[in-house]
Amino acid sequence: MSKKTGLVIVAAAVVAAFPASSWWLGKMIESAHDEQYRQVANLPYLTVASRDYQRGIYSATETVTFELSREWFQAMASQNPDAPPLDIPAEALRLTVKTDIAHGPLPHFKTVAAGIADSRLIFSDQIRAEIAKVLGDKDLIDIRTTYNFSGGGNAQMTSPAFAVELPPDAMGGAGQLAWAGLTANVDFTPGMKAYTLAADMPKLEVRQGEGRMLLAGMRLNATQQRLFDNEPMFYVGSMSMGVDTMDVGPFADGETQGQPVLLERIRYDVDIPARGDFIDVVVKVGADTFKVGDQNFGPAHYDISLRNIHARTAATLYTKLMALYGDPAIQAAAAEDPSVLFEPLAEPALALLGHNPELGLDRLSFSTRHGNAQLAARARFEGLAPEETGNPFVMMQKLDASGELSLPEAFVAELQANEAESEEEAQMMAEMFNQQIEALAAQGFLKRDAGIMSTRFAFKGGELTVNGLPFNPMEMGGQ
Repeated sequence: MSKKTGLVIVAAAVVAAFPASSWWLGKMIESAHDEQYRQVANLPYLTVASRDYQRGIYSATETVTFELSREWFQAMASQNPDAPPLDIPAEALRLTVKTDIAHGPLPHFKTVAAGIADSRLIFSDQIRAEIAKVLGDKDLIDIRTTYNFSGGGNAQMTSPAFAVELPPDAMGGAGQLAWAGLTANVDFTPGMKAYTLAADMPKLEVRQGEGRMLLAGMRLNATQQRLFDNEPMFYVGSMSMGVDTMDVGPFADGETQGQPVLLERIRYDVDIPARGDFIDVVVKVGADTFKVGDQNFGPAHYDISLRNIHARTAATLYTKLMALYGDPAIQAAAAEDPSVLFEPLAEPALALLGHNPELGLDRLSFSTRHGNAQLAARARFEGLAPEETGNPFVMMQKLDASGELSLPEAFVAELQANEAESEEEAQMMAEMFNQQIEALAAQGFLKRDAGIMSTRFAFKGGELTVNGLPFNPMEMGGQ
């Protein structure tokens, strides 16, 4: 066989294999979509109302309609007896997504990949006409997903910027809503077992008369991993949200006006690391500037943690909580008796306590014109056995809690003065406050230093101590 003939045979084999590989990759993408909608079934109040998948050799088209549960919304609304009856059009509860898929190995003959999927929202002619008034011929959301040959891939989502006029408020003030668009990038492994997310939302601004609400420099980043294969919605990892500026108010309602609020460099971080059979949940919230009116309470921090959580028990508790949240009958019953929400969670919640988790208020701090205010506390059970979780006496004996508090005296006095209805009442409250502070300091329960009062407290072995001294709140109340 000549060299030329061999090349022809190889070329023919490649050409013949192309349709087969394209068909196989298309089947892989369809299976990935099947898994995606099986996971949607775990979400409360959302169902897949219809799905049509037309797969060919080189391409496929999928049209899927999601539906929000009307019963769930009605049940949630029924918890507020003053709320008007819901009258939601059926169309408002449905969302249709159409996806055009080009199969690999050369989708669109522009790249090498298992496939490329372009998704967009489908609206009725009437709604589409209203959207066009704002966006023109642009789609509300565009999503392009590129699948790699292992079954994972990358999804990129964009939403265009727009501005719309709002109806005048009660005072006749004109309004406008401006949105600067959205970009998001997601890298995911097969079956969404792990993913990373990075999203940017430059600005959302609402103006109404003299009022305003501005969110600028919004970011969201996450790195998540599914911990258990049979718990598809239970992830561990990290998530971080940031906002450069949040500027609100004062909006007028015709009678009153609130004080303007300005927050700058806001951070919301959640870290959930896994350690063998256990996980921790660490949440940190902070703002460099926290200004209400003309007073700045920043930097302000609120850090909490829950450590030594038994992961499998936490996953069970989470699944039950989601099921209760998405059950319209349970939500309706909760409007009459809130305990129906807690009874089904009692068993896994007590099981968590049997593993001796630790709850921490790691830091609550803010600034005042008189100095810094700080609070930190922690609580856990020492050696609590699972069979003891239903015994309140034993639990109190094994509770180990402690904390520290420091506050500027002038700040507390200022808060009390703001509650007084007259100067005489304010003076009387100030005198009573000073007497109480002096009495506590004299007994050693409180320390005073340069206008800052501080104390330490602990509860262990059924005994409460303050600054290391036994403390009986009942006796203090009788003095």
